[in-house]
Amino acid sequence: MNSNAPGQSPEDASPANTAVLLVDDEESILAAMKRRLGRNWEVHCALSAREGMEKMTEHPCALVVSDLHMPNMDGIEFFTELHKSHPNTIRIMLTGDQDRSSLIRAINQGHVYRFLNKPCPAESVELALQDGLEIYRLQQQQQLLESQKLAAARRMAKVGELSTRVADELAQVILLVQSNAAMAQGHASDPNLSLALRTIERAVQHGASLTRRLSALCHQRADHLPFRSAAERFLPLLNELAGPDLAVEFRCEASFDCSDSAAPVLGRILAGLVSHAREQSRGQGQLRVSLSAIDITRGRAKLHSGAHPGIHFLAEVSNPACGVTPETAQHLYAALHGGESTSSSNNEELQQLARLVADHRGWVQVRSDVGKGTSIRVYLPKEILVTRSATLRRHEP
Repeated sequence: MNSNAPGQSPEDASPANTAVLLVDDEESILAAMKRRLGRNWEVHCALSAREGMEKMTEHPCALVVSDLHMPNMDGIEFFTELHKSHPNTIRIMLTGDQDRSSLIRAINQGHVYRFLNKPCPAESVELALQDGLEIYRLQQQQQLLESQKLAAARRMAKVGELSTRVADELAQVILLVQSNAAMAQGHASDPNLSLALRTIERAVQHGASLTRRLSALCHQRADHLPFRSAAERFLPLLNELAGPDLAVEFRCEASFDCSDSAAPVLGRILAGLVSHAREQSRGQGQLRVSLSAIDITRGRAKLHSGAHPGIHFLAEVSNPACGVTPETAQHLYAALHGGESTSSSNNEELQQLARLVADHRGWVQVRSDVGKGTSIRVYLPKEILVTRSATLRRHEP
């Protein structure tokens, strides 16, 4: 990664660069300084500011010593231009001028590191060069360290993005296994098979826990995301659970942010609802999956144990082709309310869904009628899933 300033070459940015440029319109002064300073440093010379700019383009130097008074372009103008193209270069000004305004202008416009009065003893010039080059070295090392930290942060961000995708894919697989294991338990009459399925379920739950820890540890994204984005993560899974002959129509009317840690809860609820709906419809027809925010009134909350009024999340899965009478629905879905369903294959799956919802202070409601279809609604308090207040799109009838 190239972290050099605009117009700055790699040599200019290297901490090992100790080259010095001397700029003065008096050739004799340049020759004398080069003889003395050339013993310890690589020295380049220029007889004018323009030539000095050309020298810096050809061979960037770590430090530049320039006379203040030169024809055409003085030392202040030279350093002002030099700062634009080589901002890291250390600048030392040679001057016999004690005019205060010139010195202030040199500092403010030319970014001068130090002034040396002419005539200046060679020892003073050498000490100034040593100090200036040490400052240059430290500055370049600091910039190199910051560049390396930035590169490392970018690499970690890429690792985080990859880990997030891996965690999401694993969550999809785990939910798929959980849903099918729960469905198989409802049909398992062999005690050994039932035990094996329960073992699978425990192993998958452990895998889900590890996946959540992986996502929390590695990903670099914010701890919340738009609710639609969270829900759409699970669309491929829902379509797979529904099967090739059962279409899934998805609609999201909730416009709040969902906690990233709560997304797996949403996925498990949706997977459970769709898996159950597939069984009831025998894999045929169309399912409607809708998500919304609902304002539960005080009177409505009193109808459900432990419920409180306020904004709730509603997940609803409906199948217009599978309607039964309210009396039949009451027996068919008794497992959602702690009873035993008339269909034994439903019990385990519905009981797991009911436990999950109850663990998050929610409740389940079933509506069914002949000719109108069946819908299962899951209600959860807003604070379980979101990080910001919900914007309501509809109200509880």
